[in-house]
Amino acid sequence: MLIRFAFFLSMVVFCTSVAAGKRYAIHRWNTYGFIQNDSVIFPGFNKMKSFSCDLNKDGFTDWLVIYEKQCSEEEAGTGGEAYCRRLAVFLGVNRFRDSLFGYNDNIIDCSNCGGMGVGDPFRDIVIKKNFFSVEQLYGACEKDFIVITFRYDEPLKDIFLHRKGEEHYKCMFVDEKDIVTHSSGILDKGSKKIRFCDYIN
Repeated sequence: MLIRFAFFLSMVVFCTSVAAGKRYAIHRWNTYGFIQNDSVIFPGFNKMKSFSCDLNKDGFTDWLVIYEKQCSEEEAGTGGEAYCRRLAVFLGVNRFRDSLFGYNDNIIDCSNCGGMGVGDPFRDIVIKKNFFSVEQLYGACEKDFIVITFRYDEPLKDIFLHRKGEEHYKCMFVDEKDIVTHSSGILDKGSKKIRFCDYIN
């Protein structure tokens, strides 16, 4: 009887902890702009950087947050002590709460994926209205500057890939005419839209 009661109690504790974990889909940020209980939301990840915005123009603060963790041995091509990145989007619910919209592990490359000359390719996230662009730089003397832009679609309540641009140049070039540029054009029109959560670099 005692064993059966102990088993029942352990199941109650387990189920309570799982249910409580669901609450972290909506959580409060502290006054310094850092989310609390990160380890519960994304176990094994640490916060690298966060950006505030209002993507859906509802008057509540949204957040773009970069998380990172040490890459596993199975993640090919990272080499050495690299850190793999996750980009998460949180949409504000009110002044004090926001909810996890979604995340993607394929947008921001690892901490040494930029090559010998650059190392960490990540440069910045630029936000303008309902658009945000992830900027990354690759290469040694020959460099590739890549910008991936996403757009929040108000009617569909979703985020889609909007445009992907690239600049290629060599370190000895000083004139703008020597920079080779390429743009994918607008990508979030028509039926073949790529969602933020589904994007693969």
